[in-house]
Amino acid sequence: MINGSYDQEVRNKNQKNQEIGNPEDNYSTVERTIEETRELLSLNMGINYQDMHNLDFNAFKIDLTEDEAQIEIGQDANNSAADGRQTIDYSTRYEQRSLEVVQLIGDHKFDQLSGNTLGDINIDWIYSDSTVETDIPGKSSAKGVTNFNPATGEIIDTQILATSSAASFSFLTLVDDVESYGMDIAIPLLFGNNEITFSGGYSYNDKVREYYGYTANINAIGVSNNILKGTPGSVFSDANVLNLNYPFEFTVGGGLGTESYVAAQMTDAAYGMFDFTWNETLRITGGARYEEFRQALLPVDLLDYTGESLNKVIADLSKEDQKLAIRDDGWYPSLAVTYMNNGFLGAEDFQVRASFAKTLVRPDLREVSEIYYVDPELDTLVQGNPLLESSDIDHFDLRTEWLYDNGDNFTISLFYKDIINPIEQSRVPGSDESVLLTFYNAVSGEMTGLEFEGLKEIGAGFFVTGNLTLTDSEIVSPDGLGFTNIKRKMTGQSDYVFNGQLGFDSDDGMHTVSLAYNLFGERVFYASNNNGHEDAFEQPFNSLDIVYSFFPTENFTTKVKIGNILDEKRTFTQINSEGVDVTIIEQEVGTSLSLDVKYNF
Repeated sequence: MINGSYDQEVRNKNQKNQEIGNPEDNYSTVERTIEETRELLSLNMGINYQDMHNLDFNAFKIDLTEDEAQIEIGQDANNSAADGRQTIDYSTRYEQRSLEVVQLIGDHKFDQLSGNTLGDINIDWIYSDSTVETDIPGKSSAKGVTNFNPATGEIIDTQILATSSAASFSFLTLVDDVESYGMDIAIPLLFGNNEITFSGGYSYNDKVREYYGYTANINAIGVSNNILKGTPGSVFSDANVLNLNYPFEFTVGGGLGTESYVAAQMTDAAYGMFDFTWNETLRITGGARYEEFRQALLPVDLLDYTGESLNKVIADLSKEDQKLAIRDDGWYPSLAVTYMNNGFLGAEDFQVRASFAKTLVRPDLREVSEIYYVDPELDTLVQGNPLLESSDIDHFDLRTEWLYDNGDNFTISLFYKDIINPIEQSRVPGSDESVLLTFYNAVSGEMTGLEFEGLKEIGAGFFVTGNLTLTDSEIVSPDGLGFTNIKRKMTGQSDYVFNGQLGFDSDDGMHTVSLAYNLFGERVFYASNNNGHEDAFEQPFNSLDIVYSFFPTENFTTKVKIGNILDEKRTFTQINSEGVDVTIIEQEVGTSLSLDVKYNF
């Protein structure tokens, strides 16, 4: 099967920012437009031999381009509305991303030894090779000041600032090559109404990354104000920049040595487990997974012609407490017990399952590198932390399920997580005028939650489905590092999350309609550190979408979606040291309309 799709989207992500310490005088408005184009091409082929052996080949190629333009206008400590001055920042960014994946999957069943005791032996395996590339061939920014009449608001003139980075140009190339493969084998044994299956497997994952960033600046120090008057297009015209009478200089931006790195991750894992079912009433599943993890992340100075930076990296690698190259391994056990009772409370299938699992969460590569990158959603600057450690998690779960003949189902789950060294997000101490986020390890954390999930047929093709999650969490941050709240809720964790849907499926299968509503409660955006302000929170967001799909043939599909019908905005607030509740970020999401047409052949 060959599948292809093409999507194009233009959206505005206008935003208002206020400085937490002095929001009345220091603020800005951002007008941001993004044009996004996405192309997808996939190929899927399969061979089935006597329903015993399946071989599938999958290939995917996704290309994504983003073209962004942004103007930010505001006030700061040196440019006030009373004086008729305001800052103005211009920026553009063009980004190309691509993903190529090739997979070969095998699923085999062997019944040659099957009998009264030994069942069919199942072996499945997978090999995958993928490449992800990100290229930003052009990102530019320029900072200036606009003079205006305070009484009328009429613009008088605009002038580019005479700084060492009056205009800045950034370039980025990122390539990830990932190779992975693995195999599983399952051997079932039958003893009357009882069955036990022993299984095991191995997996390998190898990821190699090259991340190269370049920054160049136009230095305008010493250039006369008359030349710097105007917008970037006129000030930095070829005639001006190439004029030897104007002292424009081309320089390399500071911090180039931490803008690039090379990295590699390798994970070897093996597991063994058993799955025992007694009289179709009791099921016990248990096992353990062993992982060996290796990672190396080395900073690269692209202008290190003397070898000084390279020698420093070599010296750092020899230190006992170095974090450039690490290795860890461990066992991660799990156990689940399930009770099954058909017919309980009218259900065709009723289950109660209690489980325990020990897992590990490792930081992402960019989270442990010292590079700065921009959060594409909120346009905030984020810096990695090379001292981050992995988080150990003990997970306990109690889940009850009711499944009915007509497709109705209902689930209640109670869960608890105990976390050592949880990875959290905080604001870097420093200037209140620009938000710079980073990551750190808290001492410990825990999360307790209750989840309800269900689906109910109403009749005439209508149904309702939804889930509600109620959660309580607590993070304990290191003492003595300046956090406003040593104990607080976990970053990004809401007290409640609700997702509901009213749907309709026509009897002929040609039409589907869904009205989806989503709501999450207040959640921590970042932890406040060394400034006396409270933690920052993202406020609740109500989302209402409607989707209509039309399936005239097996190969042709049309889908129309209206998103964010309520026209909600994303809002982030923070109480400052004076007790004032400040809206630090307000982003327009907007109502969207999309049309997708798909043809499979």
